[in-house]
Amino acid sequence: MKIGFIGTGRITDSHLSSMRRLDLPFPLEPLGFFSPRQQSRDAAVSRWGGRAFESVDSLIAARPDAVYVTSPTPFHAEQACAVARAGIPLYLEKPAARTRSEFEVLRADVNAAGILNCLGVQWRYRPETDRLRDLFAANPPSLVVGQWYWFTPPVAWLRDRETGGGQVFDQLVHIIDVAGFLVGDATSVFARFMQNPNARYPDFRNWDSYTVSIGYQKAIGSFSSTYRLNVPMDDRVCLDFVCGDLFVRYQPSGIRVTGPEKTESYLDPGERGLDMVGRDHIERAFLMAVHTDDRSLIRSSVDDIANTMNVVFAATESAESGQPVEIA
Repeated sequence: MKIGFIGTGRITDSHLSSMRRLDLPFPLEPLGFFSPRQQSRDAAVSRWGGRAFESVDSLIAARPDAVYVTSPTPFHAEQACAVARAGIPLYLEKPAARTRSEFEVLRADVNAAGILNCLGVQWRYRPETDRLRDLFAANPPSLVVGQWYWFTPPVAWLRDRETGGGQVFDQLVHIIDVAGFLVGDATSVFARFMQNPNARYPDFRNWDSYTVSIGYQKAIGSFSSTYRLNVPMDDRVCLDFVCGDLFVRYQPSGIRVTGPEKTESYLDPGERGLDMVGRDHIERAFLMAVHTDDRSLIRSSVDDIANTMNVVFAATESAESGQPVEIA
């Protein structure tokens, strides 16, 4: 299987590292890489092999078996639509699109093409998520509380809300998504975002702190995040579920379930840092789906994640208007 990559940065490298770890029943290799910068695409070829392509169209014309779109967020929707219209299986990094209208065009193009597609919200694919689905069948949560505390991004385009979208788009989306996957679709959103001057990065033009309240049919959720925590801290990322007689904490390292008589922990032996949480699991699912055309392996198609995307769009709309937003 030959894979094309639109994007040559850190996330592309993490995907290829994951692919090398997987024991797959078929050979796998990079067909090549596109980046608008020749130095970047040549460096990727030097690291991983394959060819350098000077345009998205030329990469698509080489007919890879699948394409990964791992470029910066502002280019996701346009590049993914080009892959979809070519009829090639698509892996698209989160967030799927920067605006609601971009996402709707992307969703329409992908569905019109009928291609196999997978969006990179990888916590859905963790075995711990399967364990929680089984647990919550008998103990449904009524309260969900999540946090993602992070430092100011060193990457310039992420520091600008017009290009990066903010922390909710960039990282908090992972736990918002898996929360919805576990408790059901969101029905309403109310959010407040705050922006303060950043002495370390004078070009910082983004919100630095965020709160998002989410209503579900049978639960409520509260999520907080920041781009402002520039000191070491344990538990930067966690997702808590209150389920009557159970309290569950879900973290990158695994889950901890506290009941009336005991606490049990289930650790993820493959955890390798936040970029890699669930990465091997989603990688295997997508590549096996491409190989076998078994779409039941995919948990995060454009249709599957539509409610998640509506939540993050609604959060920005609510923060800007000061009003709650209902989600159809």
